[in-house]
Amino acid sequence: MPYTEEKLRQIWEKADPPPPNWDKSEWRLDAFHALIKWSKFGRQEEYGWEVGRIVLPHKGGGDDISNLRPMHWLNNGEEREW
Repeated sequence: MPYTEEKLRQIWEKADPPPPNWDKSEWRLDAFHALIKWSKFGRQEEYGWEVGRIVLPHKGGGDDISNLRPMHWLNNGEEREW
């Protein structure tokens, strides 16, 4: 599903802040404390990230902002149960 930049920014803001003195608009930490970079959205490469769901669709999770979070692409396996 394509996301608007506004929705991506809302999702991005849910990530943990980066290390001190790092630019918060470009760097964040996902739920597993992996570094992600804003400009690497949708890329399966170093610091790449995707939109992940907290509750998977088959368990009733949807695309509302409360169920979405930014995840490093290696940590975002929707087939996995966290």
